[in-house]
Amino acid sequence: MRISLRIKLFALAASALLLLAGVLTFMQDRLVLRALEAELHARAIAVCPILEAALATPLAERDYATAQAVLREGVASGSFAHMVLVDARGQLISSEGWSFGDGMPQPGRFLMADGEERQLYTVPIVLAGQALGTLHFGLSREPLQAAHRALLRGAVIVGLISLALLVPLVELGNRMLFLPMRRLEAAAARIRDGDYDITLKPQGQDEVARLTLAFSEMADAMRARLRALMASEAAQAVLLENARIREIDLREARDKAEVANRAKSEFLANMSHELRTPLNGILGMAQVLEDPDRPEADREAIAAILESGQQLLRLINDVLELSLFETGGTVLRPVMVPARGLFAPALAPAAAAARRKGLTWNLDIAPELPQTLRADPARITQLLGHLADNAVKFTEEGEICVKVGWTQREATRGMLRVELRDTGIGIAPALRPRLFLRFSQAESSSTRRYGGIGLGLAICRHLTELMDGVIGFDSTPGQGSVFWFEIPLQTA
Repeated sequence: MRISLRIKLFALAASALLLLAGVLTFMQDRLVLRALEAELHARAIAVCPILEAALATPLAERDYATAQAVLREGVASGSFAHMVLVDARGQLISSEGWSFGDGMPQPGRFLMADGEERQLYTVPIVLAGQALGTLHFGLSREPLQAAHRALLRGAVIVGLISLALLVPLVELGNRMLFLPMRRLEAAAARIRDGDYDITLKPQGQDEVARLTLAFSEMADAMRARLRALMASEAAQAVLLENARIREIDLREARDKAEVANRAKSEFLANMSHELRTPLNGILGMAQVLEDPDRPEADREAIAAILESGQQLLRLINDVLELSLFETGGTVLRPVMVPARGLFAPALAPAAAAARRKGLTWNLDIAPELPQTLRADPARITQLLGHLADNAVKFTEEGEICVKVGWTQREATRGMLRVELRDTGIGIAPALRPRLFLRFSQAESSSTRRYGGIGLGLAICRHLTELMDGVIGFDSTPGQGSVFWFEIPLQTA
C-alpha cells in the first residue's frame, strides 16, 4: 500500500508528540506526588510536638474533657482525618473519626473500608520524662490522589489539543515543502523525457530553493551540452564518454564523501554526552523493575538489561573520557580523603566478579600507609577499576592479589604504589609495545574472546600521567601479569 509522505510525516510527528507527552506526564506525576508526599510528611512531623504539648497537661491532670476537645477541634477543622488518644496502658481515652474497636494499625499507609487512603502517625505523650499515653492520628491522602487525577486529565487534554494543532501544522508543511518538491518532480519528469527548455524560479533561500536552483542550472548545462553534441558526431562521442567518466568519478567521490560524513556523524552521535541521559533512564527503570517476587524469567531478563546497559555505559564513558584527555578537558579535583577507604570500595565490583569466577581475591594494604591523603578519589577509583577489570577478564583460574604500598619521600609527601598481580593468560613480549595504545588489545583474538575495545589501559596511562605518575607491567605468557602504577601524593 502506497502511503504519502504527508501521512508519514503526520504519523511520525503524532507518535513523537504522544510519546513525549506521556513521558513528561509520567515524570511530572512522579515529581508532583513525591513533593506532595514530602509536604504531607513534613506537616505531620511539624505538628507532633504541638500535639504533645497540647495533650500532656490534660493527661497528667486527668482532664479528659480538655483532651476530648483538642481531638474534636483537630478533626472538625479538617487538619486531621482521625485522632485516637490512649493512656500508658493502652486504654482508650478519646477517639474522633475512628472506630477504636477496629484496633490501631501500624504507622504508614492505610486503606479505610470506604476506600479512603490515610497516612497514619503515632505521637508518644511524655511529661517530665513520664510516659502518659499515645496519640494516634491520620492524615487523608485524598489531595495526593486528586492531584494525580488532575495531572492525568490535563495530559489527555493537552494531547488532544496538540493533535488538533498538528493537523494545520502538517498542512502548512505540505504547502511549504511538498508542493515545491512536486514542482521539482514534474520538472525532473520533463527532463527525463528530453525537454530541457524549462525554467524554475527558486522561492526563498532554504534547501528546497537551492535544490530548485540546482535543477535550473542542471537544465541550462544540459541544453548547452546538447548543442555541443549536435555539432559533430565525433565531438559528441568524446563528450559523452567524458561525461560518463566524469559522472562515475563524481558518483564515487560523492559516495566516499557520504560514507565518510555518515561515519563521522554516527561516531559523533554515538559518542555524544546526550547518550548518557536516556541510558541512565533505562538503567534506572530496570532497577525499579527489580523485584524478588517477580517470576524468574522476568528477573533474568531485567538482570540482562541492567548488565548490558552498564556495559554500554562503561564503554561510552571510556570513549568520552579518552576524548577529554585528548582535548585537555580532564582536570583533577584533589581533596583530603581517608587513605584506606580509597581501595576496597573501588575494587568491590571486580572482587565480586572474581569470586563469581571462582578466583581467589586478596587485598594487602601496607601498615605504613598514612591515615589521609590528598588525592582525586574519582580518578584513583577509575584507574583501579580498569586495571582490576582487566585482571578479572583475562584470568580463568587462580588468584588476583592487590598490594598497596607507600614510600615516604618528604614530611608531607610520598609515593603511592599499587600492584595488581594475576594468574591469567599473560602477554607475549612482541605484543607489549602497543599495550597502552587506544583501541588496542594484545591480540585480535582477545577482543573476540574477552570483549572490549582496548581503551582501558590507554585511559590508565592518561590518568597516571595526569597525576604526574608512571604505570608499567611485567608479564609471563601463560603464567600471569603484574600491572603497577606509582603516584606522588600529599599527606597533609
